[in-house]
Amino acid sequence: MAMKRWMISFVILAACLAGCVPSLHELYTKDTLVYDPSLVGTWVEEKAIWQFTGDPNTKAYQLVITEQDEKRGSLESKLEAHLVELDGKRYLDLFPQKDVELNVGDWFRTNLLRAHTFLKTEIKNGKLLLSVMDLDTVEKMIEKNPGLVKHEKTEDRIVLTASPKELQEFIKKNAAAEKFFGEPVELKRRGNESATK
Repeated sequence: MAMKRWMISFVILAACLAGCVPSLHELYTKDTLVYDPSLVGTWVEEKAIWQFTGDPNTKAYQLVITEQDEKRGSLESKLEAHLVELDGKRYLDLFPQKDVELNVGDWFRTNLLRAHTFLKTEIKNGKLLLSVMDLDTVEKMIEKNPGLVKHEKTEDRIVLTASPKELQEFIKKNAAAEKFFGEPVELKRRGNESATK
């Protein structure tokens, strides 16, 4: 158990460090995967550019997020993305691509464990609205009811360990709860670019 917790503690490096809830398992199952060609293209917000390419046959997307950092310049995150539909609502499951090279030593690299993160997703009036599952809210819910969803607690956050089906039930039951998902970030499609079908 101690080894499991030690391994899970590294999951946070693969998750969003700004308050996302990391999960060891994916949210999608074959019956909940959807493909929406209108997601494909380049979306822009104040701090980042999100570029989606997609494959309708596998219902999968490749996502490159480019951010500008004052000290480090242009930073790129390459992710696998899947669109999941639960009770008529859609969620993005983001997972770091495995072929990305990190500028760290082998000892550090061998102890990294990639994690999934989930974002509530809506395309509305030509805008992409993304809301991250709120870490503080989920932690408080689990503190009140530890059996709410399978998880492990690391030094500084919880990591979901539930199966995809269990994760789906957890989200369906709680998605409408106050602050379960944070305020949406609004991205606009770049220029007159249209989705690739």
